[in-house]
Amino acid sequence: MRHKDFSLLSTALGVSTYANHFGSFLLSWMVYDLTGSKLAMGTLWLSIIIGQMLAQFLIGPYLDRWRRKNVMIVSEMLRLVIFSVLLVFILLGSETLILIYAGAFLISIAFFEPAANALIPSIVDDKQLISANARATSIIQMTRIAGVLSAGLVALLGVTLSVSLVIILLVTSMMFIIMINEDGRRINHRTSWMTQFKKGSVIYLQKPVLIYLGIFMAVSNFSIFAAQAMYLPFAMENLNGNAWTYGIFAASWPVGYIIGALILGSLPDFELSVRIKIMIAALVLGALTFILLAFSGNIYTAVVVEIAAGISGPFWNVYSTHLYQITVPEGIRAQVFSFKILIARIFAPVGILFGTFVSAAFGIEIMLMIVGTLSCTVILLVYFIFMRGRKEKLLDRSSIGS
Repeated sequence: MRHKDFSLLSTALGVSTYANHFGSFLLSWMVYDLTGSKLAMGTLWLSIIIGQMLAQFLIGPYLDRWRRKNVMIVSEMLRLVIFSVLLVFILLGSETLILIYAGAFLISIAFFEPAANALIPSIVDDKQLISANARATSIIQMTRIAGVLSAGLVALLGVTLSVSLVIILLVTSMMFIIMINEDGRRINHRTSWMTQFKKGSVIYLQKPVLIYLGIFMAVSNFSIFAAQAMYLPFAMENLNGNAWTYGIFAASWPVGYIIGALILGSLPDFELSVRIKIMIAALVLGALTFILLAFSGNIYTAVVVEIAAGISGPFWNVYSTHLYQITVPEGIRAQVFSFKILIARIFAPVGILFGTFVSAAFGIEIMLMIVGTLSCTVILLVYFIFMRGRKEKLLDRSSIGS
């Protein structure tokens, strides 16, 4: 492992994640403060997801044309410009709902995550990938905690200070990225969009495990975004809270994630079949927590449930990311990670629309029970009908044409 480069990358990931969650909370708070509407919150999340989907589809296939650190720098620079423009409008007293929606849409056009995930195997030995992924995701969750907690404070002090802090964080993130020493590699600049897209998608047919991972990601994202779009009104109305209540509630999941990552780091390196069972169990546990959350009548119970959900997180995220890293050839790794995000995001708008309208019509508790039950059912059906007994065929290590 190149410790200096990995430390720089991990720090950049942490700072970028802090800025992302801080900024997302800020935009959510501004919308809710202006409207107090569940529909407006759902619309905000929908604009973010649509931006992510369009970006991954249109630009994702080109990611392996460029150095991964350059992709991360451009991604941060785009967000820096958007928040700078937003700050100008706030100082002029001209911020509007349309401006916030436009800002949310534009900052969602980011490629930091797929580029970073593709870069990690280049600076980490294969035997250290799982521990490196666990360490990187733990840092991300720690900064996520700091982001949502401090956002609760700064949102009460004023949006001008909040936006200014986001800008400072994005500049800091870029400084760390610039210092990373990325190895030179052959990059084909003449490949068409369609050729690159086929390379990033055909591997899902050649590597069966990626198909099932894609299904699980789609189902999981449907539930997560259905619930997450309503978390702010859930904290404010169902838990009778304020900005601090939401900050504490939102920080509970990453606290659990860090605990889960520490547990995972102490476990031995299991074989594939055992890892798959652990991944499925983690997904089912995460789905069950939605149902439990529906019955939580106060912030204390909700925090315990969210911590339990967070503990299950790394057992899915770290193991599934590791499978991608060891299965996908280096030359198309960034675009495959981008394609992975696209698959996960396809069902997110459906989840947001479902969560928004069901919550508005029947209440947030009913929505949480439905998405939790649906996720558990689909995950278990896919595992027992398609995956169980076929694990030896899941990783087809046949080569991929260049």
